[in-house]
Amino acid sequence: MPLETPAADNNSNGALAVDASGSAYIAGSCGDNFQTICVEKLNPLGTALVYKANVFTALRWLRAAVDGPGNLFVAQQDAGIVKLGPTGALEGASGPLNGVPVALVSDSSGAPELVLQENLEPGVLRLLRWTPDLAAVLFDKALLTGGLVNGGTGSILNIGIDSSGTTTIVGASYGANLATFHPTQPCNAATAARTVQPTAGDSAFLARFDANGALLQSTYLGIVPGFITGAPILFRGGDASVIYSVASPSGNWQILNLGPASSEIGLICVGAGATFSNAALSPNEIVSVFGNGIGPAQPVTAQPDPSGIYLSQLEGTQVTFDGQPAPILYAASGQINVVTPGSLQAKTTTHVCVRVANTSTNCLDFGVRPMAPYIFLSATPFYAAALNQDGTINSATNPAPAGSVVLVFGSGFGAVGNSIPDGGITPPAAAQYPGLQVEASWQISTFNWTTSLVTVLYAGAAPLEVEGVGQINFVVPATLGYVLSGPTFEITITSPNAKLFSPSFQIWTR
Repeated sequence: MPLETPAADNNSNGALAVDASGSAYIAGSCGDNFQTICVEKLNPLGTALVYKANVFTALRWLRAAVDGPGNLFVAQQDAGIVKLGPTGALEGASGPLNGVPVALVSDSSGAPELVLQENLEPGVLRLLRWTPDLAAVLFDKALLTGGLVNGGTGSILNIGIDSSGTTTIVGASYGANLATFHPTQPCNAATAARTVQPTAGDSAFLARFDANGALLQSTYLGIVPGFITGAPILFRGGDASVIYSVASPSGNWQILNLGPASSEIGLICVGAGATFSNAALSPNEIVSVFGNGIGPAQPVTAQPDPSGIYLSQLEGTQVTFDGQPAPILYAASGQINVVTPGSLQAKTTTHVCVRVANTSTNCLDFGVRPMAPYIFLSATPFYAAALNQDGTINSATNPAPAGSVVLVFGSGFGAVGNSIPDGGITPPAAAQYPGLQVEASWQISTFNWTTSLVTVLYAGAAPLEVEGVGQINFVVPATLGYVLSGPTFEITITSPNAKLFSPSFQIWTR
């Protein structure tokens, strides 16, 4: 049916809410000059208008939320919050807010809660909860400071309250100096030496408060904050979850499971073993699982058992992919290194869970692709962890001669087949990966990228290493020409269904 409300996009001059029965509430500008804020309630089918009410005379920054019985709360920057009963009658008002309403929600008792960006200090967000009748403020807590959050216009902030009154907030961070509390180790920040968090605008954060407004946890999430503005945080079976868009493959939507709101989030992300990037996984790939309290307090490095198999339990820690335990190579409180099971072959998604000391963390869903190739790097940036033809380590003081063979190592080259079990050691006489075609190209200088191919002698499992470690042997070009430091190589891996490029890497040559 036609509506008089021309703006209902949950932005500066419109807001939308839906109650448990499916009735929709639309707030937006109306009147002859669109200088009034109206609310319209539609029946669940959208075929009839239940009520229409005029609530404000100003137009800026609307947010709306509805409780279980059908009471509607509408927040507006200048006028404050108003409460409308199920029939549209005015039942309460808070008074002016003195700030921009960023996100609004109601708990099970009908008490509204608002994230507010202050007028005088734009970099400060506050979390306020009122009594159900809006007569008193139950608490007013500083949420984040320092311009860290994309609030106000185009805000990326989602909020939800579980049945116990615990508040979960996720959003986009502008800065690297979020005041974390019980932080969780994210992808892209894998070592203690790294002091800079993900770059501005690229990192999601989570904050949790109990029913009295006390901070439970504040942490980076280590993912790109592709949240839908205004989307609710949902609670099912005691767990909180929110939908977000992943960067790779781009355009794919995933559910981020945040675990019970009453506990700290544990499992955060699964990153490639070399880059720690949070991307789609592949079968028989070495990956790092990041979180908080997901492993033993003292780091433990695994050793194969007498039969030469890396086991799927280490100091009471286990990681499963769709219920299939994965071989563990290393386990610590914030990071676990595992080899993804070969059973991921032909799958498009996988459900990852961690169990430590007989307690399960939250679980996460990740995309799966046939291959996700990468090359292991050395301590020197951009240089591969490589061996020269004589078996010595390739380095600045031990470069590879032109025309010699160099060995580089990596993972994510695809399923290794049934000849090597999950967690097994590759035999000395290893075979190339089935269906794998590898090419290599190289760059003489930053101004001259040659399309000439480098001779590849072997591409497959690395002998005497755990399955999942791949090895590529190629010949250094006989004529290197003028090279500033070391030639830059790029590995192209072709499978029957895809052509993939590894990140570029360098080796030392002479």
